[in-house]
Amino acid sequence: MTAAPPTLFVSLFAYAAHKHCECLGRSWAEWLTFWRENPATCPWRGFRTLGHARALGGETVLDYVNGSTLITKARSRAAGIFLASSADVWLTIDDDIEASADVVHRLILAARETLGVVSAPCVLRSGSAMNYVLRDEETSPSAAGTLAHASRTGLGLAAMHRAAVEAAARAAAWVLGDDGVRYPALFREKLTPIAGPESIGLEAWVSEDYAFSDLVLAAGGRVDLLLDAPTDHAGRPAKVARDLTPCVFVAPKKEKLP
Repeated sequence: MTAAPPTLFVSLFAYAAHKHCECLGRSWAEWLTFWRENPATCPWRGFRTLGHARALGGETVLDYVNGSTLITKARSRAAGIFLASSADVWLTIDDDIEASADVVHRLILAARETLGVVSAPCVLRSGSAMNYVLRDEETSPSAAGTLAHASRTGLGLAAMHRAAVEAAARAAAWVLGDDGVRYPALFREKLTPIAGPESIGLEAWVSEDYAFSDLVLAAGGRVDLLLDAPTDHAGRPAKVARDLTPCVFVAPKKEKLP
């Protein structure tokens, strides 16, 4: 008897694309249908990455595109849809992140191997820093390549195993949406005290993806970075090398039309 192919859940958060569509007075539903079927022609990088995920062989792919404004709610709602599905891995993509089919495949492979959260590091839009915090200076080999141990990671492009999301969800409050969908509030920003005598009474703002990383680790899960996994965030190509060195590349200048 032939085993059923694994199921992959893919979310794309397309707030900017949705707003741009509204500003042009175009139909979001029509554009969404077209870009799903023609990702290579889409000006939004995330749809090209989504196209690579949808084209994976040997996978049943469920995709979910959310164009709402509040990313904390959108990510949490996607978590509920993922947990209610039969998928074992959730690949999440932001609309301004592009990566190759190879990187997408390796992320999913690593998540299935580690049963944790594995991200492809991205440079921030400002170019001033990368979107992760290392837990230590150690790396681990995997079938997907070399992994670095992270204490926190951004989720511009990441694969998350069901085991890690379920464990984190057990410690989270659950919300009932207006449409009747139940979802765990896994992606909530928070404040944490800043250590040090000069910082008494001061707190640091923690983003929703870093706060989620905290939940995963507190539940006994893993958070890793996939090394040598190039990404392009809003025109800023970058990767983290196997020696843990962040590499931010200068994007080629576009030639002016004559």
